[in-house]
Amino acid sequence: MRVHGESGPGYTPPAASHTVFVGREDERSRIRRLLTHPDRPVLVLTGPAGIGKTRLAREVAEADAGRLATYWTQADPSTRDVPFGIFEKWADPARSDPLQRFSELLTTFTDRTQPTLLVVDDVHLADDLSMFLIHQLAGGSATRLMLTLRSGEELGPAVSEVLALGNVERIELARFTRAEVAQFLAAGGRSPDERSATELWRRSGGNPLFLTTLVATGGDPRTVSDDLRSTVESMLNRDAGLCRLIDVLAEAESLPLAALTRLIGTVAIETAESRGLITVVPGGGWTTRLAHPLYGEVHRESLSPDDRLRIRTEIVEAVGDDPLIRSDYGHTLRMAVLAAGTSTGNEARATGVPAAANRDSVLVHGAEAALSVLDMPLAASLAGKVDEAGEQHTYARIIYGYALAAFGDQKTSEEVLDGLAAQTGDPETLETIALMRTGGSLWVENDPAPLRTLGEDPATSEETRRSVAGFLTAISGDAAASVAAMPDDPPRPPYRTPIDRHGVAGLIAALGRVTATSALGDHPGLLTSIQAAFEQLEGSAMAASQQTQLGAAMVLALSLSGDVPATRDAVGRLAPRLAPFPGISQFCLSGLRSITEMATGEVRRALDLARDAVDGFDDAGAPPFIWYPACLAYTEAAAAGGDGRTARRLLSRLSKHPNHGFGYLEPRVEVCRAWCAAGRPEEAVARLLAATDAAQARQRYGVAAYCLQTALRFGAANAGERAARLLAAAPSMPRIVTVDRHARALEAGDPHLLLAVSQEYLDNGDSASFADASAQAATGLFRTGDGQTGFDALDRALTQAAAIGLDSPAIRAADRASGLSERQRTIVALVRRGVSNRGIAERLSVSVRTVEGHVYRASQVLGAPIRRGREPFPAQHRRE
Repeated sequence: MRVHGESGPGYTPPAASHTVFVGREDERSRIRRLLTHPDRPVLVLTGPAGIGKTRLAREVAEADAGRLATYWTQADPSTRDVPFGIFEKWADPARSDPLQRFSELLTTFTDRTQPTLLVVDDVHLADDLSMFLIHQLAGGSATRLMLTLRSGEELGPAVSEVLALGNVERIELARFTRAEVAQFLAAGGRSPDERSATELWRRSGGNPLFLTTLVATGGDPRTVSDDLRSTVESMLNRDAGLCRLIDVLAEAESLPLAALTRLIGTVAIETAESRGLITVVPGGGWTTRLAHPLYGEVHRESLSPDDRLRIRTEIVEAVGDDPLIRSDYGHTLRMAVLAAGTSTGNEARATGVPAAANRDSVLVHGAEAALSVLDMPLAASLAGKVDEAGEQHTYARIIYGYALAAFGDQKTSEEVLDGLAAQTGDPETLETIALMRTGGSLWVENDPAPLRTLGEDPATSEETRRSVAGFLTAISGDAAASVAAMPDDPPRPPYRTPIDRHGVAGLIAALGRVTATSALGDHPGLLTSIQAAFEQLEGSAMAASQQTQLGAAMVLALSLSGDVPATRDAVGRLAPRLAPFPGISQFCLSGLRSITEMATGEVRRALDLARDAVDGFDDAGAPPFIWYPACLAYTEAAAAGGDGRTARRLLSRLSKHPNHGFGYLEPRVEVCRAWCAAGRPEEAVARLLAATDAAQARQRYGVAAYCLQTALRFGAANAGERAARLLAAAPSMPRIVTVDRHARALEAGDPHLLLAVSQEYLDNGDSASFADASAQAATGLFRTGDGQTGFDALDRALTQAAAIGLDSPAIRAADRASGLSERQRTIVALVRRGVSNRGIAERLSVSVRTVEGHVYRASQVLGAPIRRGREPFPAQHRRE
């Protein structure tokens, strides 16, 4: 069987050397038949512990080795604490970000030319994110899934959701018959008489693991226990030389082979593997675990609490700092969870079991790993276990406070950080705490005042003061002052610790630079700032939780610039970090995509995405920094799509929820107000020109260009001078270049120049502005008597508007100016596309004479024969 893992193709899950496979012919046939079914059902093999689920799954996978590329993984209790824990062997160990891991793993299992089978053994023990990936694969990928599930286990919601899917096929494995027991024993080299075989069948209940254990112990079926767990315990304890190995793996569940070798020695490992007690599988190097989950359960039950505490402590002290453990986030988390179950110094005096010297170090590294994989509750739990009297306590409390705030417990976070501030006199620590607290006030409570106070405090470091000043002036709308205030050399990773004042200040500076360079219209500076922001994401342990803030700032900034390809690229780079994850990450991605779709003019898509994002944020109670931009996109898309009622309702929400920390977004609110007043074009244009002038006066040239472009789309006819000033101030900004040409075309009243402008908008990727400029050209052409060319322009505008869901003043005005009825427009459009009168009649279910009548009347309105002298408009400019 070709199983793809760290060992590459050719790796086969090891089977215990003494096990044999008999019977199960009906189940095997059914499974193989279902694996070839075109609907690709999810196969779930269920039954009690030891019934042979794993063995049957392996047999089927081996039989289909030539047809399917097979991936095999096994869950165990330790994987529940590790995001994507059961998929470690196929993930880059250096990539801890779960959002990127999801995309990487999804590609691994779906991007293959050969049909793929993923087998997950003991799926009830899998972590939630692994189950989410399985859910995605089950819901629509070409990957076939086979899962094994122990009957009677309490299932978490994530497992239950997968099992509730409509395409799940459960296969319940029955116990062996008497004949199969005899066959099993004979295949294993035993030939009991009929009476002994019957007695063995009765006592074992036909359970294959029970039979295997009996063979391993060499016991007599008339003297052994009838209880599987007791028999397993006897087998595990019969060789004193292996007891320490069993102790370690029963507590740790899985360990890197190299670390286990240093702890136990080679001989015991080789002996245990030869007897089928352990398996060695790829993942984090080579990982060792007990061959059956029941082995660990039984052995743990046989140990006293003090024995288990002593074993955990020995493991943590012996291998907790092992480089192989530290280099893999999964092993790091497992070891930290193990350390959390050991004693602090004070507790050790009560238990008599000495504390592991490296316990706190292991916990802190685990908390950092949990931060990097967005498991904030686990990060808080691990950091909270660090000994208050230890050297790691201060930094652990910082992680604890940060993690609490990140998953919404701002009150407890402040209590933790206040307590730490009262205990420490270290200036670096105090400044880190202050940055975290004031940042929380801004992001969560919408109050920038505490951050401003910190930035103005002479005791604050110059690096932090300049970063804070630059950021606050950027979000208040003073872009030029922001750039002047920023540090010349922004903080870059690596930092002293993953969460310190340098790292927090670096994120603040990155946000400010992106916002300010965009507002200034400094496009090269913006692209440089975007790249620096992505570097910030790659280098900071806070990146996983802060990427939504940076992502929103980057996408907003690029969409403002008018650089559609760069906007799409930024979302494409962020998507693997946010893609399709349950909860707030999913809503964030929808929000960012809605902003991008508005930048491209795809109004209908933007509306759907923004609606999903805002509804999700409302349900999740998202903080303002991410809710506000998504609600703006929702409002503008609703208004541009003609749903004024929804747009006005959203504007009311924006007004009742003023974002005091983000004044730089107010001009975009003004654009939404103008769209809501689009039925009164003069009022809308006046609003937009006033917003343009206000932004230009503050050197916010990018913002001014956005407002002016919307005014031009509404028909502002005397904006040439404004556009020229903007072009002179920010010539590198893509939007400003086209806006200047648009303004000059409208001011000149030249419909042919407007046609050229529409083409430029299309080349820039802005389909809504293309439709509006085409509509404005059509209106001008109708007024000059060039009905044929005017209709062609109108046809392009209407076709594009219908495709993207646009309902704008320019479209409506051009439609009125044509003088054609809706039926006449439809028929003329088909004529201009070369469809014959008979073809039109058939398409519209009318007579040929009716078509001819409409054609004649339309030609009278347009002032020229419809079919004569037309040069077809290039097909790429039409949205059929």
